[in-house]
Amino acid sequence: KYVDMADPSVTISRDEMYDMFQNVQLKRDVSDPAKVGLLKKLYDIHVREVDTYFEEFLGCLENIGILEETVIIVTNDHGDEFNEHGGLSHDDKMYSELIDMPLFIYGAGEATVCDALVSNIDIPPTIVHLFGLDPVERFEGHSLLPLAGYPDRGVYGEAIDQRSKRGGDLDRDIYFYREKDLKIIYRANLDSWEMYDLKEDPKELSNIVDTSPEAEELKRKLKPRVRRWLKK
Repeated sequence: KYVDMADPSVTISRDEMYDMFQNVQLKRDVSDPAKVGLLKKLYDIHVREVDTYFEEFLGCLENIGILEETVIIVTNDHGDEFNEHGGLSHDDKMYSELIDMPLFIYGAGEATVCDALVSNIDIPPTIVHLFGLDPVERFEGHSLLPLAGYPDRGVYGEAIDQRSKRGGDLDRDIYFYREKDLKIIYRANLDSWEMYDLKEDPKELSNIVDTSPEAEELKRKLKPRVRRWLKK
C-alpha cells in the first residue's frame, strides 16, 4: 500500500516484488535496466517510508513533552548500488553510493551544516562529549562537537572478511582512504589499487592510480591499516 501512496507510477504486486528480490537483487542481475530502475524506485520509496515513520517518532516525543530535552543522532550503515559499478545491493565495494552516509544530530545546539569529511567512528566520542563524560582513550574517532575543534584529516574504511573466528580470508578484505577529494581503494582479492578525484570524477569511473602524483602518498597512509601488510 505504501508503494501506491509514495509513487503512483510504480505498480507491482507482492509476488512480483518477491520475484525481483529473489531473481534480480539476490542474483545481482543487472542485465535488464528497467528492472534495475524499478529496484531503485522501490528503494527510494522505502527511504520515504522511513522518513514518514521518523516524523511520527518526533511527533510522539513532542506530544509527551521530551523532544526539546532529547538528543537524536540519525545515520545508517551503508548505501546501495544500482549498477553504478556493475552490481546491486551492497557488496564488497568502496564507492560513494555505498559509503557516503547521512548524519545529523538533533538537540546539540544551534543548527549548523558541517561540510567536513567525517566518519561514523566519530559518533561514540561525540556522544561522550554531549553527555559531559571523560574522553575514552581507545576511541579512534574525534568528537564532532564543537565543530570548530574538529580536525581536518582523512578518513579510513574497511570491509574485513568475518567468516571465521580467526578473521576470515585476507583475500576478501577491501579498504579505502580518503583525503579531501582524493580517494584510494585497495582490493585484497586482486592485490589492486584504484584512485579517484571525486571533484573531477564524482561517479568514480576514471582510475588515476597510475597517473596521479599523490597516489604513492595515499598508499603509504592506507597500508598500515591493511591486514596483508600488518602480517608482514
